[in-house]
Amino acid sequence: MADSSAGVTRRRGLKQYWPLWLVLVLALVVVLCGVSYDYGFTRGHGIQQATLAELAQLRMDSANHAEALAVLEQELINTRQGAVIDRQAAEQVREAVVASESKIAALKSELLFYRGLMAPTATEKGLSIRSISFQPGAAVNSFKYQLVLQQLAIKHRLLRGTYQLVVRGDFNGKQQALLLRDLVDPGFDPVFRFRYFEKLEGILHLPEGFRPGLVEVIAETNEKRPTRVEKQFSWAKSG
Repeated sequence: MADSSAGVTRRRGLKQYWPLWLVLVLALVVVLCGVSYDYGFTRGHGIQQATLAELAQLRMDSANHAEALAVLEQELINTRQGAVIDRQAAEQVREAVVASESKIAALKSELLFYRGLMAPTATEKGLSIRSISFQPGAAVNSFKYQLVLQQLAIKHRLLRGTYQLVVRGDFNGKQQALLLRDLVDPGFDPVFRFRYFEKLEGILHLPEGFRPGLVEVIAETNEKRPTRVEKQFSWAKSG
């Protein structure tokens, strides 16, 4: 009986302390949960901050790379533009050199021309036919000519007179001579008047199919004792 009473008393004691143990266990669970949450929150926040920092660094690197790419693209554009400018400058220089060479050649030709005027030959005196040249005109079968007459003398007097051109060549398989009056516009007056020299110009209109070969120049002064001079030129060498 005594043992039975003691067992009953022990179970009653345990029943009395069961709510206290339960409260302690629940409290311990709550504490552990709180600690775990705080640890997890702190660690997660640290990871989030690191991720944001890494993202910010990536954005900065991307911006730097974009800026570097823009600089390289602009340098490429500048290089291409510079190459175009260099080509244009080189072309301009080349054109300037060609123009200068042409001008120098023209000046040399003029110099030779004037030296010839100032140095008359012993075999030629008075009215002289110096040269004739031809250049293609604006119209088909038209040619611009320039005839140079000069006076070879120590004392130069005023010379007046007229000149004539005779163009000889092949026309439809036959030799033919064409006179100046038949090749120029109506009203053209082939006269000269000079003391030292004169450049005479005009436009010749050749018939279609006519192939010029020789040009004969005739000049004659209007004086009591006229002076007449004649000279032949090759059309090909005069062009």
